[in-house]
Amino acid sequence: MAGESLARRYAQAAFELALEVGEDPSEWVRDLRTLARETEEPALATILQSPRIPFSRKREIIGPAIEGLPRLRQNLILAMVENGRTASISRVAQELQRRVNDLQGVVDAEVTTAIAIDEGTAEQIGQLLGKITGKRVTMQRRVDPSILGGLIARVEDSLINASVAGRLNALRDQLT
Repeated sequence: MAGESLARRYAQAAFELALEVGEDPSEWVRDLRTLARETEEPALATILQSPRIPFSRKREIIGPAIEGLPRLRQNLILAMVENGRTASISRVAQELQRRVNDLQGVVDAEVTTAIAIDEGTAEQIGQLLGKITGKRVTMQRRVDPSILGGLIARVEDSLINASVAGRLNALRDQLT
């Protein structure tokens, strides 16, 4: 929980700073995701997280990865390196993406179906979820045969279980 709180604070600061200087926060998200992939490499992660390695050395090591970034993004990354927070970079990127989505009226949804669905069906589901949420929906699709049929949609903090397995479980609960 503390890591999530920390990620929210870094993301909020980055979001406000990006808007203040007229930059697109989506670019910050892209750069943070790229850097997260690099810093999650085990050898580099060990070095960056080690309290025994001085910040000056960590700065030299991370330098080439952030060299082409605008100064404010470099400063954010260096602050996270100095404070031993590189393991949180991907969470910061996720939190920042959530703020960008809020700004743009977009919501992420994860839709699970028993079988793979075609693009037309996915579009219909996205439109239905958009009507429910009042936002434009970006959807990640998963397949889980154990739900038997129907779908399960996770949108923000909401769960819509319209699966056959969910209905059977509800019926079982009613009968017992």
